[in-house]
Amino acid sequence: MEGTSRHLISVALLALTTLAAAPPQAPTAGAPVAGDSTFTILYRGVRLGTETVTLSRDGDGWRIVSAGHQNQPIDIQTAQFEITYGADWSPRRLTLDALQHGQPVKLTTTFSGTSATNDLSSPDKTGTFTQEISPRAVVLPNGFYGAYEALAARLTTMNVGDPVPLYVAPAGEIPAKIVSIDERHIATPKGRSDFREFVLTVSTSQPQPVRVWVDASNRLAEVVLPMSGISVARSDLATVMVREELVHNAGDEPLFVPMTGFTAGVTVTTPAGAPPRGKWPAVILVPAFGPEDRDNAVAGVPVFGLVAGAMADAGYVAVRYDHRGIGQSGGRPENATLTDYRDDLVDLIEWVRKRKDVDDRHVAVVAYGESGAVALLAAAKTGDIKGVALLAVPGTSGRDYVLEQQTHALAALKLTDADRAEKVALEHRLIEATISGVGIDQLPAALSHGAEQPIFKSWLLFDPAVAIRKVDQPVLILQGLGDEDLPRAHADALAAAARARKRPADATRVAVLPNVTHVLTAAGTTTIGLPPLSPDVTHALTTWLHDVFAAK
Repeated sequence: MEGTSRHLISVALLALTTLAAAPPQAPTAGAPVAGDSTFTILYRGVRLGTETVTLSRDGDGWRIVSAGHQNQPIDIQTAQFEITYGADWSPRRLTLDALQHGQPVKLTTTFSGTSATNDLSSPDKTGTFTQEISPRAVVLPNGFYGAYEALAARLTTMNVGDPVPLYVAPAGEIPAKIVSIDERHIATPKGRSDFREFVLTVSTSQPQPVRVWVDASNRLAEVVLPMSGISVARSDLATVMVREELVHNAGDEPLFVPMTGFTAGVTVTTPAGAPPRGKWPAVILVPAFGPEDRDNAVAGVPVFGLVAGAMADAGYVAVRYDHRGIGQSGGRPENATLTDYRDDLVDLIEWVRKRKDVDDRHVAVVAYGESGAVALLAAAKTGDIKGVALLAVPGTSGRDYVLEQQTHALAALKLTDADRAEKVALEHRLIEATISGVGIDQLPAALSHGAEQPIFKSWLLFDPAVAIRKVDQPVLILQGLGDEDLPRAHADALAAAARARKRPADATRVAVLPNVTHVLTAAGTTTIGLPPLSPDVTHALTTWLHDVFAAK
């Protein structure tokens, strides 16, 4: 066990997710609510095993008991794990009996003040030895996730900057420190739950950031170590029906909408008060085809969540949704193309137009980034879309955009000219192999992973200059000059293609905003919590929508 301690502390610290419905009032800090939890253990998204944990009172202190199993590569079968703490969470006694890689491991550790006496029997080491530890250290033996209930309870009494001594029994102590504390939220089909997020830095041979979530019952909610691939989620969170809610607007209502072949998770944000003449105009926020859910978080900023709130404040029903296979939506994305995502959007438009609070003649779509392709294809297919807003949307073909993004990424790396040229050549080979369908198996697996999915080829072949010519609806092209990811040339290319249509001049509007970033916030914004949507973005978008819906 000792020889694998540094690796397994990374594993053990990675992720524990516990979720309980928030009680009317959270208990006193540091006093968790006793009870049972069952965890699903994942390694790089693949189910590894389960662990059942019980937290209970033990006289004047606390007792944590767990049992479970983990398959390869961790390979631990737990017959018994038990640890007791005093009322102030000072460790008293640890007992564990398990098989690791098929070999028996038994450990009993007794604590007294600043010492830990270990009685260990394992293939790596057998004997009794004593180690010095910090007072009230949190005991985290390798790979036994129930132990982190004590860490959650301790964190609720601590502040930013506080040290957190972690004793990895029986390997030794590892120091950690709290660097931030924030509020977080999880949405499930049953409702919304609130958490506190503690971010720590753990000082191993290489400092590691660790994210710890604690729920309203002061029970462990999540621990994430980005450098590791292990995650552990309580069974009620280990489903696609659970998502982190980065923003919550006053009029948000989570719903499930039937699509062709699956059900989509949707949030409808309605304006306050009664709709004029009984119905609101509506705006649908179009997701792309990546891993982002309906909030479309980029660099931690939920772009669509912010846009939805601004649209509702301006008097529009805003609808954002998880695309197929993401978040709370069903469906299988691995065989989907841009055409499939287009048809999903058309299905949702039909559902929105049937809502009793929506004016079915006044429905527009708003795209951001790569989702511009989906919005343009849908607008060419159905006249039920009255306008298309393209926010920070690439103006080149998917192929050219991929190469541009690679060049941008390589510029940030310290590479020789030869190394850079080699990577560019490999990217060209990957693109050609994807389009032709020949030669992907001859490329490095790390490079070609995901290239076999139809959406990649579909995106490479997409050209917005061709697609926009088939769009009759009014188009808004919005670009921030503070956007470091997407140069202004993309907006200029889109504008040129849109103006080449046989449409009136006012059918194309371009808003180039000097102080707006890629995530549509004002450049240089310094706020506590989420930055607000730039007022310039809100003004440009709402003014355009008003004109589109007012036009006969």
